[in-house]
Amino acid sequence: MIDNQAVEKVPESIIEESVRHLEAFQKRKPDDYADVIEPITQYGTSLIKRVGYRQAHTEELNKLVEDLLSAKPKIMSIEIEPSITGELLADRIRPWVEDIRQKLFHSRSAPFRSVTDAKKWLNAVNRTIGEWHKRGDEWHKKADEWEKKADEYEKRSDEFHNYWQAILETYPHLTGGIEKWWLMKEQGIEVELPTEAERQKLHELGLAMESQKPKIGEVGDPPERDEEIKIYDALTDSMFEIDKVIDFTWKSLEMYILADALPILPAFTVSIIRKPHSLPSGVTLSNRFASITTRGNLTDKDLRSLYQTIRRELGIKHLRQLRAEDLQLYKMVAQRGRISKGRGEIVKFWKSIKDQWNIEHPDNPKKTWKGFQGHYKRIISRFEQMTEGEVQKAKK
Repeated sequence: MIDNQAVEKVPESIIEESVRHLEAFQKRKPDDYADVIEPITQYGTSLIKRVGYRQAHTEELNKLVEDLLSAKPKIMSIEIEPSITGELLADRIRPWVEDIRQKLFHSRSAPFRSVTDAKKWLNAVNRTIGEWHKRGDEWHKKADEWEKKADEYEKRSDEFHNYWQAILETYPHLTGGIEKWWLMKEQGIEVELPTEAERQKLHELGLAMESQKPKIGEVGDPPERDEEIKIYDALTDSMFEIDKVIDFTWKSLEMYILADALPILPAFTVSIIRKPHSLPSGVTLSNRFASITTRGNLTDKDLRSLYQTIRRELGIKHLRQLRAEDLQLYKMVAQRGRISKGRGEIVKFWKSIKDQWNIEHPDNPKKTWKGFQGHYKRIISRFEQMTEGEVQKAKK
């Protein structure tokens, strides 16, 4: 792999861009990773400097990003028209937005006359980014080949030097060079030299080592970002900073900066939180719940939309909530353990459940065993909708 000195020659800004354009980021919307981009960039830069590109760039970093983003809560924003509050907040940050425009586009006015023109520019930049990625992939491929060659050279070098060390241990007078050899010869001391076979092997090892020696500067520097990409990345950085203060929708904030279109401030956002837990039994439960962020002043329409959004994202398909008798039936089945697969035994099992139920609930007797079996299946299905896990079922 690339040695530490070679990596350190790469400008840190280039390394940062390699991290920011990881595949794991590219297939997501920026507002999905706004709060992790900075620490990941810092970590990735230090990692690449430490171990090189081949190990860090495409493997560990992408996996780390995937793990982080898959664990993040999913954020949903309700589609609404620009609100009065949103317009007031947009006016408050207008000087900030104009500073961004001045820095990136050299004018405090919006750089594009319409949203359509802004979208055309963004599409063109995305194409340019795609081409930059291709050049980057080619550079990384060459860097990988250089690293492989450097590894092979190091291996051949070790073989040569190990064999030379063995020669010196066998013929220690060789450490003094030819002068010592002539002095010993003049003194009449018998001098033993390496055999022809030993000299030939040493020569072959030397040739093999030199054939694998990588050329310094052969790979060259990573491809530079085009100016448009630098502007786009700076725009994204600025949007991240605004997003920390005001949670406008990402696209509307982008269009506010580029085309002076009013940004949208959602009445609320819903975060679906997933928390997996491994139980001692080996069963994994992933508890899910909704976290709501709102500025208040919700209308009846907003509340209905919120209700439907939560149900949809949690996968709730039925209206009826679990009741006390559902829990009683679940425990009754769980206490029995396994349900035998034998012919006729399934019927026997559920009939015994029915009989036990009717004894314990004389005021609420049941007539058929099939009703209990279907009821139990619905309980399990409803519970799994809420937990997204594997409930310990009685096995059929």
